[in-house]
Amino acid sequence: MLGRVLKAEWLFRRGQKLAAQERFDAACETFAQALVLRPGAAGIYLHRALALAETSRLPAAVAALQQAIALQPRNPVLPMFLGRIYFDHANYPQAANWCAQALSCSPYNCHALALQALIELASGRVQQGYQRLQQPLPLPISALERGLLWLGRKGFALRRHSRASCVPTVLQQANAALQSRILLQAETFLLQHPAQARTLAQQLLETTAAPDSEPYADQLMTLLDRGLTAGIISTRRLCTALRYAFKPARRAIHLRFLRAEHAAYRGQPATAQALYTTVAQQDPQMPDVEARLCEVCYAQGKFREALRHLQRFLKQLPDAAPPSTETAILHGELLCQVGRYQDAAAVLAQVVMGTVRDYRLMYYRGLCQLQAGAPGLARRHFAQAVQQLNPDLAALRLDEMYRVYQRLSSATS
Repeated sequence: MLGRVLKAEWLFRRGQKLAAQERFDAACETFAQALVLRPGAAGIYLHRALALAETSRLPAAVAALQQAIALQPRNPVLPMFLGRIYFDHANYPQAANWCAQALSCSPYNCHALALQALIELASGRVQQGYQRLQQPLPLPISALERGLLWLGRKGFALRRHSRASCVPTVLQQANAALQSRILLQAETFLLQHPAQARTLAQQLLETTAAPDSEPYADQLMTLLDRGLTAGIISTRRLCTALRYAFKPARRAIHLRFLRAEHAAYRGQPATAQALYTTVAQQDPQMPDVEARLCEVCYAQGKFREALRHLQRFLKQLPDAAPPSTETAILHGELLCQVGRYQDAAAVLAQVVMGTVRDYRLMYYRGLCQLQAGAPGLARRHFAQAVQQLNPDLAALRLDEMYRVYQRLSSATS
């Protein structure tokens, strides 16, 4: 008996690894072998159902999860997953039904609440879904406890400029699987309205450019940093003047380059762009000037110009020196910014997964897959993106979706 249990556990873990590697057919078969040894294991039925759902075998996935529910009828997680499977197959009435059953068993389950909001988004009730995701979690605590929690977190929320007031919102507590589905809904909607929608990069640039009050300690650090940078620039100017003392033309070019560097550092990208452009015209082979032009154009949201300068920089690289991973990701991102998704997919495919933990790689791969008509694969890429350190991807793109939705609603009313 113990041997059967141990072998079933080994098969279960192997099935999970296969599913994580997106080898879903092999995972389904492995879970089926485990169930032969442990036919009463609801968890194995659940994971087999999820793997079956990824292979578009909806009836088999539903049957497997219903067997799990029959084994554990009071488990609130199982109907929530069944609702999610129906959601992924666009059967929103059934998804809503099973989500409601999950909430009847566990009214404060944040994942079921997020799924409920997601169903509303996908069903066209964008305002209701958006508002549900922004609501604080309905924590099962007294009014006094909630007030103490609010007071305790208020100062921290103000210092951090938090999106939520104090109690975490439903969206903030959603796991990666649900956040990736929210992101998929938002990006699908935004791709349908490209003229009205801002890209993620545009949102981030506007957020960075927005005036913000810094704490006193941060202000001191900023002043110290600027003072040190000014000292470094002055030292570099002196070295340049001495190095090219008898070459006035070269000295002028290099000093102009340093002026551009200083302007870029101080957040003056337009000034830096003009100076870098002059340098590039006077000395087209000067190292890194095209890369610097790409950076300052990007900082201004001039993505086509940034792409043009980056491609010039790539042409200057020696044949034996392929672009760095960071450069390849930026290249793919800029191609997406200008709508060249097929080219972006080819560039990003050259970056080996697992060698970099940058949310942009999987986010832009997801966009390319979505544009190519593969939403399931896009969702899996988005799930990996939100698991990396990221600027609150799902929340940002959901906000943009809601902004565009409101604009379109106002135009038709």
